[in-house]
This record gives sequence, structure tokens and C-alpha cells, in this order.
Amino acid sequence: MKNKLIAQKSLQSKENHITIQDYVTYIEHIYNESDVRLSSQHYLYKLLQEVKDNFSEKNSEAIMIKALYVSRLADGIKCLENVKNKKKYLTDLLNGSLDFLEHKSSHAKSIFFELEILTHVKSAFPKSHLAEPDIVLVMENTDIGIPCKKITSENSVQKALSKAVKQIENNGFEFGIVAINIDDLLPEHAILKTDSFSNVLETLYQHNEDFIARHDRHFRKYLKDSRIIGVIVTTSIFADVALDTPRFNNAFQWAIWTIPEISDKHKKIMTEFRKLVK
Repeated sequence: MKNKLIAQKSLQSKENHITIQDYVTYIEHIYNESDVRLSSQHYLYKLLQEVKDNFSEKNSEAIMIKALYVSRLADGIKCLENVKNKKKYLTDLLNGSLDFLEHKSSHAKSIFFELEILTHVKSAFPKSHLAEPDIVLVMENTDIGIPCKKITSENSVQKALSKAVKQIENNGFEFGIVAINIDDLLPEHAILKTDSFSNVLETLYQHNEDFIARHDRHFRKYLKDSRIIGVIVTTSIFADVALDTPRFNNAFQWAIWTIPEISDKHKKIMTEFRKLVK
């Protein structure tokens, strides 16, 4: 792909039996202290009960994957600890399935994607917070709106970008960065089986790169008139790495994409953003 500026970020999460049980307890605690009731009708309640009752050092692949769900959810929910309206977000996470291997539209998964993006952004820019358009990135002298979109099909990309740009404009931001999750463009119920974690990263890298290349024209449409100054493309997958310990892992990678034609002011912002969050 020509005329691109891309930075990659990767994350691997390995968990043991004790950590997973601690995560179950943590999620239950934050719901209890926020006075948000978990009941048997909620996917999250069923997930926590299943992992709590069945997870041990020796498990089937199915329960190991459910344990990784819990690990991933706990990592994202942590960013709500000091959020004034965390009750709203905790309630939203009960509205639909949080089955990450299932390709089904879910408000809960859309909200959780916002939490995951905030978690990564906040590590570099601690004042960033949840607010319309979805996240406000607080840099030294600039507030930037970050709308977050989960893509469920290739045909929905242009519509999602158009909505994201309207969110940025309607909330008074001069420009923004759009975060796009493309987990649902992987095969449904896919678990990546490989011999090394480097192969996992290469698979995710290529998945992100190919998506950007396929939709280059859509991104450029908004980048060229400065309504957005960059795009974050993210993919997460569950990996069974035969030569790794433990074998089962959460794997995450994002690509931060922009073009050289943006203004010097916007280049400076994107350079700082890529440098600090990659």
C-alpha cells in the first residue's frame, strides 16, 4: 500500500487459574458495589458462573476460552473504576451477548469495545475519558473525539465512517480519530492454532493491513478534508499456541493509520499519538 503511515501495537495476555478466579471476583464486586444486579438472564452472569464452577488447571478448550473471555472483560472493566456514571456502562454491558467468537450484533460488545480502546489510550494519555462521541482523547493542548465502531461486514464500512464523522462534528470537535474493530471479519468461532506467538501477530498484522488496503478510498475521503486525522483498526483473537505456556492466549493488535497529505498540525498530533500508544 502506497502513501501510508502505520504504527502497530500488540498485546498478549496469559492467565493462570488463580488470576482467572480473581477476575471473576473482581467483576462481581464492581457490579455489587455499583448496585447493578447480575441475574441469570444476563450473558455475563452465566459466563462468570460457568468459569467459577468449572475452571481449573486442566480444562477443555471450551472452558479455557470462556476463562479468557473473563480475563479480557476484567481488563476492560477496570477503566470504569473512577468513572462517575460507571453504572450506566455496567448496565450497558448486560444488554446483549459478550460471546466474542459469535458474530452477532450486540450493544454490550459495542460498549465493551469503547472500554478496550479507552484502556489502551488512557495508558498514554491519563486524562482521556468516556464521553461523546465515545471517547475524548486528552492530549497536552488538544481534545480529540474518538468514535468507536464495530464492523460486522465489509459493506458497512462507509456507513460506519459517515456516522463516526457526524458524531465528531455534532459534538463540537474540529477533527477526530476513528477506532474500528474488525473481529467479526474473522471466521466465526475461529480460534487461531499455531506453533508460535509470532505467527499470531503476523496473522493479526496482515488482517489489519488487508482491511486498510481494501477500504483505502473510504478513509482518504475523510482524511483529505481533515474531518478525521487518523484511523485505529483493531483485531483481537483467541490463540492456541502449541509451543507456548499456557497454550491459550488473548491476542490483540491495532494499526494506527493516516496519510502524509494531512496538515503539519495534524501530523504532529498523530506522531505524538503513535509514539506514546504503540
